[in-house]
Amino acid sequence: MTLIPESAEPARFGFDPRRLARIRGWMERYVEAGKLPGALTLVARSGSVVWCDSVGLRDVERGLPWERGSLVRIYSMTKPVTATALMMLWEEGLCHLDDPLDAFFRERILGPLGMDNTAFAVPEDKTGRLACLYRATPDRGMELAEDGPGSRFRDGAVNMFSGGGGLVSTADDYLRFAEMQRRGGALGEARILGPRTVRLMASNHLPGDLASMGQKVWAEVSIEGVGFGLMGWVLLDPARAQILGSPGDYGWGGLASTVYWVDPVEDMVVLFLTQLAPSSSHPIRKELRALVYSALVD
Repeated sequence: MTLIPESAEPARFGFDPRRLARIRGWMERYVEAGKLPGALTLVARSGSVVWCDSVGLRDVERGLPWERGSLVRIYSMTKPVTATALMMLWEEGLCHLDDPLDAFFRERILGPLGMDNTAFAVPEDKTGRLACLYRATPDRGMELAEDGPGSRFRDGAVNMFSGGGGLVSTADDYLRFAEMQRRGGALGEARILGPRTVRLMASNHLPGDLASMGQKVWAEVSIEGVGFGLMGWVLLDPARAQILGSPGDYGWGGLASTVYWVDPVEDMVVLFLTQLAPSSSHPIRKELRALVYSALVD
């Protein structure tokens, strides 16, 4: 099911290829310094993947390379999927919160979107693709926190389906979910939500920004000029947030330093995957924004 085409010509989509290629060098510096095991960055615009590259290892101990199909623990990036499930029920006037969460995900979201590698538990035949999880050390290095094949996310070891942080996914699967959001609730023939529902979810539901509600910084990023919607952050003012982006872009990250966002103004989806906890270890997210937006030259 090919619904998101690939392009080998980033310039056709408004990117300077040489500037976009700087993302690889940035990822390599983190890996070579021993700060990340491996990483993948994917950039899509106007419904086409314009750049995707990976570096490093998904399993340092076994020397296994990070690949596009590597499975990762997305932790809190599960929340936007859960919010989508809730809003599907909301659209129908139901919202029965005691329904089995995993079954609803498979039947109403993951299946229709073709997210065949996304689940709360990794089947035995896929555990070899699951990246190891690493934790940051005080010397700004890393150490093994959880093995891939022996992960508690393997089938048979999962006894709770956490809608807040329990999914495992891949780059292409999560891209399908993010593209559904960018396209107003549909991907191909699969209509998940109505466009107006997506706009409601991507709107700021706070009286001001997150900083006005308490602390000024969360993880490694400033939350001044950043609001909160029904599925994650909403950028209100890039200047106040001191990051590159567009008013109204929205997304979320996970404990293992993963992040995604959708930019309706630039018609863009960006996805970054790695497996280093906690996400506050390095300023990955704001650096990635600088790299991506500075490569846009249209």
